[in-house]
Amino acid sequence: MSHPVASPRSPRPPRLLAAALLAAAAGCTAGDPGLGATDRPVVYGVDDRQDVYAFADQTWAARALEVSAAMVDTSQINASNPDNITLSAGTLGNDYDLCSGERFTDQQTAAGCSATLIAPDLLLTAGHCISASQCGGTSYVFDYAMTDATTRHTITADDVYACDAVVVRQVADADYAVVRLDREVVGRTPATVAVDGAALTNGTPLVVQGYPSGIPLKIDDGGAVRDGHPAETQFFVANLDTFGGNSGSGVFKDDGTLVGILVRGETDYVADGSCNRVNVCAEDSCRGEDSTYAFRAIAALCDVTSAPGLCTCGDATCDAAEGETTVTCPLDCGTSCGDGACNGDESPLNCTDDCGFCGNGACDNGETEGTCCLDCACTGTDQVCLDNACVLDPSIGDACDTAFDLEPTGTQMITDSTTLASDDLAGSCAGNGAPDRVYAFTLDRQTAIDATLTGYDTALHLRSACDDAGSELACNDDSDPPGDFGSRLEQVLEPGSYALIVDGFGDNSGSYQLTVVFTPMGPVDECPEDPAKTEAGACGCGVPDDDGDSDGVPDCDDACPEDATDACDDPGAEPGDEDGGCCSTGGGDPRGAALLVVAVALAVRRRRRRC
Repeated sequence: MSHPVASPRSPRPPRLLAAALLAAAAGCTAGDPGLGATDRPVVYGVDDRQDVYAFADQTWAARALEVSAAMVDTSQINASNPDNITLSAGTLGNDYDLCSGERFTDQQTAAGCSATLIAPDLLLTAGHCISASQCGGTSYVFDYAMTDATTRHTITADDVYACDAVVVRQVADADYAVVRLDREVVGRTPATVAVDGAALTNGTPLVVQGYPSGIPLKIDDGGAVRDGHPAETQFFVANLDTFGGNSGSGVFKDDGTLVGILVRGETDYVADGSCNRVNVCAEDSCRGEDSTYAFRAIAALCDVTSAPGLCTCGDATCDAAEGETTVTCPLDCGTSCGDGACNGDESPLNCTDDCGFCGNGACDNGETEGTCCLDCACTGTDQVCLDNACVLDPSIGDACDTAFDLEPTGTQMITDSTTLASDDLAGSCAGNGAPDRVYAFTLDRQTAIDATLTGYDTALHLRSACDDAGSELACNDDSDPPGDFGSRLEQVLEPGSYALIVDGFGDNSGSYQLTVVFTPMGPVDECPEDPAKTEAGACGCGVPDDDGDSDGVPDCDDACPEDATDACDDPGAEPGDEDGGCCSTGGGDPRGAALLVVAVALAVRRRRRRC
């Protein structure tokens, strides 16, 4: 499966399967319907994926069915019969143009990402699969599985739950989200989650269960840890047979403990002529599949709320044996001014011992603009105080009418952030939800641009008219290079004005680096406001260089623009010469043919005619 670095595990049409399945929500799967990361599936060695009914350990299979939920766009759910709910979706073979002989080609691809039940109303999934803005259009479906080779498990109203809130979320090396459902799940016991923070040992056997490329639940028990990353314990690498759509899948040790969340992986499918096949790697080759350590998500969850069975802090008991104090667990132990932690209701106004003076409204106690702009304000041009730091006013470049002017020459590198921007412009490859920044530039000649954007799960789009979505010329969500959810656009543009928009996939935002290389390819346009001309020519901009009588003299300089045989075509002719005037009024100039040759040659050297 593909994931962030290599690509996230979720399908979607230019990124994850979830995106494809969750057009308005977020997704994660191989292929490309999914949310926030790139998609793609892969098999290491033998394809160990098994349907629930075919899995050798039916006790394990029953638990997998009990705790696994498929993320599905609510619009795909037909609940007209609450005892037999149906899902609208294509088939794996058609959606991914699979070659004959590939597995599961006739199965539906309804899932965008995978999730695991960890508390009565909480699911654990990947952060790139769901965001707050996508929650309202997303549902989670249990029992999306096969009961035999051709029959799908019956889904009832008790198996379908709406997303109520995204409680915690992060999209980074530790990519995770905890989703609260609209009600407690009926008749299912949550999975047991490892919360001790211990790294996995290389070689540890693993089982992954989820919805590869959106198809019904599959279990793979043939994986093992390749690299536990014990120094950071953000994520571990394993050789799991996963695909887009597997993003968010629960990764378990063989004792049934949930230890990871599948988030990234190797490319899932490769072309074989006019069709695609599953990408097959040796057990110890390719990049491997990344899984976030589950305890990272639980720690973040327990920092903001209480979850029975997962968090001791928040159970209304200040338990010293568990390390709970006014510093570590104000939810249970309250707060105490002077304990060294500025928490609870403490602030610079009521507890300077813990919180200091910055933020008390007075620029005192040695505070300066640099150390406390909250009290001392910012004096720099176009700067404002945000998060107690003087930063460039975030409104600049935040919309078409405040776009940054980009110098269209050489290589331009810009470092900035979209965190404080608003969501004004949507690209066709990324949709709405993410804040964006606008860079405007004007070209005076045909120019090739190579724009690269890195820093978070980015998107980059180009328009010829900033405020017109229909003028979009190009849009890119994920590209390699630069990889890691970065974006890239390569275009040859004609003279004119353009808007380059830094955006994010889903609702992703953050610091970024934009690099744009401008390579001129054509002559300078000296008449940018004149669509009929690129050079000033003999007549200047705004005036066509027409030569109505084909005498070699542009009409703007020709006293006789409709007479190629008149004496006036002789640079030495004066009014009254031979034909008694400037332009012919009748039968032509007897010297016309001979003089025309001279006139053409001389006219090239003379801007104005005498007559």
